[in-house]
Amino acid sequence: MNEQLNNYKEFLIARKLSLNYYNAMRIFFHYLEEQKIEPLNITQETITKFINANPQYKKNTLNQFITSGTHMYREFFQLTDDKNEWTKISYYKEHKNTPKFLSYDELQELIKYFRTYENRLIPHHKVDVFFTFIYMTGLRRAEIINLKRSDIDLNAEPAQIRVVGKGDKERFIFFSKKYSPKLKEKIIEYFSSEPENTNAFNITKWELIYMFKKMNKYLKDRKITPHLMRHSFGRYLVDKGVPITYISSMLGHSSIITTMRYISPLQDQIKRFMK
Repeated sequence: MNEQLNNYKEFLIARKLSLNYYNAMRIFFHYLEEQKIEPLNITQETITKFINANPQYKKNTLNQFITSGTHMYREFFQLTDDKNEWTKISYYKEHKNTPKFLSYDELQELIKYFRTYENRLIPHHKVDVFFTFIYMTGLRRAEIINLKRSDIDLNAEPAQIRVVGKGDKERFIFFSKKYSPKLKEKIIEYFSSEPENTNAFNITKWELIYMFKKMNKYLKDRKITPHLMRHSFGRYLVDKGVPITYISSMLGHSSIITTMRYISPLQDQIKRFMK
């Protein structure tokens, strides 16, 4: 079993896929070893018993097992879906909360707070341009860390960013004075003041975590994360009247259904309409 697991890990690495698949299957294979069941001899009952034996897992974790199992047995073991026992297991439905957003005015207040009270490690101008950039581009955390200045074309009109996202998929994000006021000027000023070192904004993974952690001391009703910024970017563009298909493309969503969540009106908008 260990050899199969290690081979699967190499399989994922070679294709630049998430090792979350491997981590989930490692737990499942440990269970199989305890039960003296060979990986290719599992049944739907085997999977069900594994799930029932782990009541501590939440629904999203159980869904990760289903996704990982389906992937390993389909892509690595090359089983067709009719022979893949994982495809016979239904996903657990979770209650989905309405996504929360951060308004542009709230962003400015957060930046002001950080510059005033949490400015020991990060220079003022860097905080301003960095958080404005994240808000106006909706980049994922890994995309921020991997971004190079050569990926940002400030001479184009509108300015554009080349992003390589999940699954090595390339996409482009555009910004202009109309939709992203002063962002281009802030980027030019920052790039001229600090040469590129680790990445476009010279932000390490730990500095990124630190800044968002400090931001959460200010805003208590929402957890400030790069993902919240992605939601906010999507909502911001919806409010600006950008077509949903364009927003979906810039966010790198594989399905427009994912982007549709940004269309539902906010509570304060409904209240204003109903007055």
